[in-house]
Amino acid sequence: MKCEEIRGKLDEYVDGDLTEAEFQEVELHVSGCPRCGQEERQLRAFIAEAAALAEEIQPAADLWPEVAARLRGPEGMRLVPPSGLARWIGPMSVAAAAAVVIALSAGWWTWRQAPGVVPSGRPGTVRPIAAGSLPTELLDSEREYARATADLMAAIEGQKETLAPETRAVLDANLKTIDEALAQVRAALRKDPANSQLAHLLTSTHQKKVDALKRVVRLNRT
Repeated sequence: MKCEEIRGKLDEYVDGDLTEAEFQEVELHVSGCPRCGQEERQLRAFIAEAAALAEEIQPAADLWPEVAARLRGPEGMRLVPPSGLARWIGPMSVAAAAAVVIALSAGWWTWRQAPGVVPSGRPGTVRPIAAGSLPTELLDSEREYARATADLMAAIEGQKETLAPETRAVLDANLKTIDEALAQVRAALRKDPANSQLAHLLTSTHQKKVDALKRVVRLNRT
């Protein structure tokens, strides 16, 4: 196999999904090709990082009352700890699922709105905060992240012929979770625009979302 073919099979090689003959061929190639060998090591390191993050996503139960008390708004917003990761990432390859795990590590909580207040639109869509409700620098940051997210989503759309349907479904489900988190933080910031912790949470969640989308694009190109 050529290097391009080998790199196209690295996900399956690392996952252990190749036939015995294919596995041996890829193993022989990566052991003698510096570039492909480096990509294989980077992929394994990336998966190990994601696995470690997965262990840290859900906090101890006794932390939730304190977090909820600090962040719950007066109009019924509530916090729910993350659960059910397995049902989302089960169908995916290890490498693709790793990107989603890292996306969810944006915070070790899942924000959800009270019934009847659910953000609409396609997962991944960024809705910047209305002008005048927050400092200019935070509004500018929101716009920059919106542009970056739009560019990455366009790149993923361009890869739809090679992106497995189950992978896209999992990605959309997790983008929806992150978008709900962003909507909750924006709502809290409208009530308390001087809260620096909420401002940091907003930008860090945006950054994790962008980083995750970049990883999905990169992994789907290998």
